[in-house]
Amino acid sequence: MRSRERFWATVVIWLVFVLLVALFFAFAILYPGSPLYSGTIETILIVFSSAAAVSTLGIWLRSGGESEQVAQEAQQVTRKSKSSAPRRIAEMIDRLNDDEVIELETLLSAQDEDVLQSEGS
Repeated sequence: MRSRERFWATVVIWLVFVLLVALFFAFAILYPGSPLYSGTIETILIVFSSAAAVSTLGIWLRSGGESEQVAQEAQQVTRKSKSSAPRRIAEMIDRLNDDEVIELETLLSAQDEDVLQSEGS
């Protein structure tokens, strides 16, 4: 995950936490004789806050390492492809027969002429 995605995931987690806590408090206020006053609400708050904290840590710690690893692998692939491009082009040209080389030269010179004409206009 990218940093922006991690941020919004964290915001969603904590907004859900706040919503759940607000609902439990509203229930406790609306129904004063409910069993929530006997210590259950504290347990529920501890469980929910722990779940939110662990989820937040999971988002920020685990996903950060994975994205860095993916970025490093992408850079390695890019470097390899850039360094091997001239070699691959040379190999391709070596595999062409004489007629194909002449056709390629004709196409390239026609493109050069088109570019020169469009720049001159």
